[in-house]
Amino acid sequence: MSRKTKEYDLEVRGQAVGMLEAGSRTQKVAEQLGVSLQTVQYWWAEFKKNGSVQKKRRSGRPKILGRVEKIVIAKSIGKKRQSCRKLAKKIKSKQLKGCKSTIYNYLTKELGVKAYHRRKIPKLEEKHIKDRLTFCKMLKNWKLDDWKQVVFSDESPYELFPPPNPKNDVIWARGVQEVEQVPVPKFGPKIMVWGAMSFSGLSTLHIVPQNTSVDQVYYRTQMLEGNLFERIQKNVPGGSKFTCKLVPDMSRMVFQQDGARPHTALATQALLTEKIPHFWNKTMWPANSPDLSPIENLWSILGTKLEEESPPPTTLRALEKSLLRAWSKIPRETLENLIHSMPSRVNAVLKARGHFPVK
Repeated sequence: MSRKTKEYDLEVRGQAVGMLEAGSRTQKVAEQLGVSLQTVQYWWAEFKKNGSVQKKRRSGRPKILGRVEKIVIAKSIGKKRQSCRKLAKKIKSKQLKGCKSTIYNYLTKELGVKAYHRRKIPKLEEKHIKDRLTFCKMLKNWKLDDWKQVVFSDESPYELFPPPNPKNDVIWARGVQEVEQVPVPKFGPKIMVWGAMSFSGLSTLHIVPQNTSVDQVYYRTQMLEGNLFERIQKNVPGGSKFTCKLVPDMSRMVFQQDGARPHTALATQALLTEKIPHFWNKTMWPANSPDLSPIENLWSILGTKLEEESPPPTTLRALEKSLLRAWSKIPRETLENLIHSMPSRVNAVLKARGHFPVK
């Protein structure tokens, strides 16, 4: 059985064993040498077992990181731009020891920390924080049945030649020469789309024509009157996600849109007041709150489905077809899960006192 003991010279250990062989009591030996009783007993047991007072040779590789190296590494925790590669370079510049893998193992196994990407979030002003708190306090007691009455809407751009995501677009290979490069134009063509979702279904995906400005007139005539208002007239019992009722009770339907200028124009607000009395007007939905809108996640899911297209689209017309195809393949279960997340989203903002929740 191994035991951690204070390090003593071979001479002290030999003296203790010699006194014990001469008949001295263990307690007396410990007192005379200034050693704990347990240590003397341990030496005596080891001597009787191995016939020697020399320390056994330790197995395994000796520790590389010393006290100073560990202090340097520990001070890097919580600071930005402190990769294992940079820490190894810093330690080497101080004439100390420690490679990337050794530093990584010490950070993860000994200090129990993990590497995280810094998240990019919208900048919140005091008014934004206050508005987010007010909105979430108003809806903190909403149940799932309440959220089923909400139709969320938004616009989103999609690039024809999207750049790879450096965070999760990973390819395992024996060398960089085996990894396919992705040519991306500096100013690649893109398509703007608009859509709406609820617990039960989807609107038609509206694709904005190229070189078209989405002003308040276009938004009212094409996206609201030409899409949303026609969609809410459909109420096929048990129909598809494009023909069923968007909400269980159309008289209680709530419509959400963000604070873009075409949305908050007086004429747009008047039209929505006439058609959907319970819509959230421009004073209710808090600005800079993508974490509260589940359709933001739906756009990301749509982008993932686009990546599964083989071969990928190479023209804007092909991209339009791919977007429509991917939109039609979004399962109803995805919509249900996103709406199910609303109570936890509201509670997370309340817990963060209006700031973006830490994930």
